[in-house]
Amino acid sequence: MWEHRNDILHNGTTRQQKEELDQLRHQVRAQFCLGNRGIPPTDQYLLEEKATVLAYDLPNTIHWLTTIKEARKSHVRLEAVLHDRLKKSRAIMSNWLQSAN
Repeated sequence: MWEHRNDILHNGTTRQQKEELDQLRHQVRAQFCLGNRGIPPTDQYLLEEKATVLAYDLPNTIHWLTTIKEARKSHVRLEAVLHDRLKKSRAIMSNWLQSAN
C-alpha cells in the first residue's frame, strides 16, 4: 500500500497536471502557428519537431515554452535597438548633409 501511494505521488500524473499539460500544449500549438516570425535564425531549431515537442512531459513543455517565448522577446528587443540605431544614424547623416550645404 505504501509503495502504491509513493508511486502515485512521485511517478503518477494527477488530473490537475494533465489539465495543465493540455493547456501548455495549446500554447505550444499557438507558437508553431506563429512560425519563425519574430525568432532569430539561431533559435529557429525550436520549431523543427512539432510532434516531438507535443510529446514532451510537463517540465520539458514548460522549459520549451519559456525558451521560445524568450527567443521571441529577445528578437523584438534586438529589432528595437537596431531600429533606434538606424534612426540615429539617419539623423546624423541628415545633419551632416544640411551642414555641408
